[in-house]
Amino acid sequence: MAVNFGVNYLAVVVAAVVAVIIGFIWYAPQVFGNRWMAYLGTTRAQLGQPAPSGLAAGVAGALINSWVLAVLSLNLGGKRPWALWLLNNAHNLIVQIVMGAIVTAWR
Repeated sequence: MAVNFGVNYLAVVVAAVVAVIIGFIWYAPQVFGNRWMAYLGTTRAQLGQPAPSGLAAGVAGALINSWVLAVLSLNLGGKRPWALWLLNNAHNLIVQIVMGAIVTAWR
């Protein structure tokens, strides 16, 4: 079976930009940034300014992630109902959380 790479590249770029924006909001000090730093045992002063290479790596990772999702969606029947996607992936999320909790607690 041939893989179709004819994805909507505008959608890939928009999805990557949205992922980066969500990351900026998620890790902002007013949202979860302070808690994230506390879990790491560090402070904003210790972290300093983010390096441009870190931002570039985040953007590149988001672009690759959105492109892979687009290729998978195109080739694996991404036109099925959203309710089916939600049902399957709610199961997958619960399984990953439970397995992660078990292997983390039982080490």
